Amino acid sequence: MMSHAMAVWTYTWFGRAVSLAWRSGWFKPGGNHWHEERSGWHSMRKDQPLWLHAASLGEVAVARAYAERLVDLAPLYLTVQTDSGYRAAQKDRQLWTVSYAPLDMLPAVERFIERVNPRGLILFETELWPVWLSNLERPIWMANARLSERSLKRLSRFSRLLSAAWGNIQYVGAQSEGDRHRFARLGVAAHRISTTGQIKQFMAVPGVDEHARNSMRERLNVPPSDALWVCGSVRRDELEVILRLFTDARASGVLSHLVLAPRHLKYVSDALVRTRKWRFSTGLISQLDSSRRDVDVYILDTHGDLASLYAAADLALMGGTFAPYGGHNPNEPARYGVPVVTGPYTANIEGDLALLADAGMAFRMESVDDFPVISKMLATFDRQAACRRLAQVLDQRTHPADGLKANVAERLASYAAI
Repeated sequence: MMSHAMAVWTYTWFGRAVSLAWRSGWFKPGGNHWHEERSGWHSMRKDQPLWLHAASLGEVAVARAYAERLVDLAPLYLTVQTDSGYRAAQKDRQLWTVSYAPLDMLPAVERFIERVNPRGLILFETELWPVWLSNLERPIWMANARLSERSLKRLSRFSRLLSAAWGNIQYVGAQSEGDRHRFARLGVAAHRISTTGQIKQFMAVPGVDEHARNSMRERLNVPPSDALWVCGSVRRDELEVILRLFTDARASGVLSHLVLAPRHLKYVSDALVRTRKWRFSTGLISQLDSSRRDVDVYILDTHGDLASLYAAADLALMGGTFAPYGGHNPNEPARYGVPVVTGPYTANIEGDLALLADAGMAFRMESVDDFPVISKMLATFDRQAACRRLAQVLDQRTHPADGLKANVAERLASYAAI
């Protein structure tokens, strides 16, 4: 295994080599504007903004939910890494100034800090960049923070480089208890870490969308009397478990249809092959034909349709929980009142599931043999009532942005210009 010293040396000298090529203009993969800002050449700022960083499209949505509560504290300066994130963030220019983030290389970071002169930095989710953290010397906060075991092992290699940075971290709002413990193991002071839950649970009011439900079921040609299951973010090695479960359910007399949404679109063809081996008639969402009445399993091969499919569902099977991946976000189907069924591998979403369980919406299977009991419980499931219960549970919880805002306000009040 690579030693701490070797990891730091490799990271530092790789950064210097790339920085030399970058400054020389040997490659500009994103064009001049992108290249300049990634090199740290941001516009000069005199207002000492609060720096927010959200890597891509999903993190920008998370940052927006926090920024709406932070905008009265200081000017906000949001950095992103992807073009999709940049375009999405530009739609909220009343909230913040948007730029591309500096590369995690010393010359770019130093140049960025000198020109923007931020009061502090708020990182969303798992954006831990060693050079940023070890050179900023300003207050750092983390929101909607998560840290997998894999990321913990990777970042632990840079513990010496990052040891000074942990003193600058004022607050970590962790998504789950597991995340809180992993940040403590990484070196963040335990008293600065709080378990705040997942912000995405608070980003939409729970409610059944009858229009979206009826419209999508009509596209799929699924009558109101038939059950529709949607399995989102399913991994390749989970397909056999899901298809066996679906087979058993249909054999028990529940006339059901299934939508499989592969975690990555490149696995659509594999999902088709495996589904046909189970002798199910299949169809692609991109080729919907309402005149067809013999489709058992649909494969999602488009972008942007998953939310409408969840709205139309009677049951959501959570991908990433039937093989050891830790699970994927269960909040999107839950917001439509759809019950969430998981397998045994839920380490990444325990906090989300605990909240949904309080609303009577989360059901866990240790094996497919557990499903008959769950199926009986879901036979009379009331989605409207589930939405009301979920809304009540959320009303009783502290909004994840509240703790962050209080800490930021306290630190900025005593902030002296650097």
